[in-house]
Amino acid sequence: MESGIIVEKLGWNRNGYKILPSWKRPGGKTLRAMDAWIPGLAPSYVLRKRLSLGLLTQKEFQTAYEKELRSSYALNLMKPLALLSLRRKLVLLCDCNSKSISTSERPSHVYVLAKVLSSLRKKRDFSLQDAFPVEKVSHFVASEKIAGALR
Repeated sequence: MESGIIVEKLGWNRNGYKILPSWKRPGGKTLRAMDAWIPGLAPSYVLRKRLSLGLLTQKEFQTAYEKELRSSYALNLMKPLALLSLRRKLVLLCDCNSKSISTSERPSHVYVLAKVLSSLRKKRDFSLQDAFPVEKVSHFVASEKIAGALR
């Protein structure tokens, strides 16, 4: 079986594990035509809004989105997918409104995701990170101690 990571338009009906990294909830035929919907891998609301208002260039948007994908939360979602892509074709679906999923002036965010997944695949780093950064955990513990002392 073929392996790797490819990007296709929503509605792709060939072989591969089909993933929709979108904030929009799919329904009907769209939902049945894919294997997973992962809104946690879509660009954040703030990034999408800033891009739509013209406050970010496409390049700035892509850079900021790639930074979002480097968070421990996103990495923990992506690493199992990168591992899966070694054994099966991983198809990242784009729910773009345009007829083409990539134009020179406005390529889909899915290409940025494919790039990050490919780098994880190449590094073969599939171990998951802590769900909470240490500083947040220690802050939580400190807060619990303070709360206990106030009781």
